[in-house]
Amino acid sequence: MPLPHDEATARIMLDGLAVCCFNRRAQQWDVGFLRHNHHNHQMLLTIDGHPDSPVEFRPNEGQSITISTREGMSPYESHPNGYFGRDPIRDRRVLPTSIDEAENFRWIVDLENPADIDHGNGRLKKPGFLVTRTLIQHAVFYTARLPEKRLHRLLDTENG
Repeated sequence: MPLPHDEATARIMLDGLAVCCFNRRAQQWDVGFLRHNHHNHQMLLTIDGHPDSPVEFRPNEGQSITISTREGMSPYESHPNGYFGRDPIRDRRVLPTSIDEAENFRWIVDLENPADIDHGNGRLKKPGFLVTRTLIQHAVFYTARLPEKRLHRLLDTENG
């Protein structure tokens, strides 16, 4: 069953490298995305019908952003895990054939799942610079578009 995009209060698109986790108890996504000087990561908030939309958030490194709704409907009855899609991606080299497959949030690489990265378990390290932390309440995450480039894991070694 496709996502009801026309019922969304707002659409938030994260483009770039981000690490996210879902807090079920608070019904809130916690997203950390890099604000490193060498990358142009951006965060856009699009509100349908708003004259200034989309709004780009450009916080300084280390700041946090909280996005919440007033009188918004909680989507967690139909999406208790905070994302769209149930089935794991069987083969990341095969493009999706339906809108449900294309929007499945499991296209996003799960670094804690060895099936998602064929080099074994991944482990996150705290970066040597600040990140922007974004708390997003009452949201359903989904994949808006598939990456255009392949992702390769590089080992952390002494000679980099």
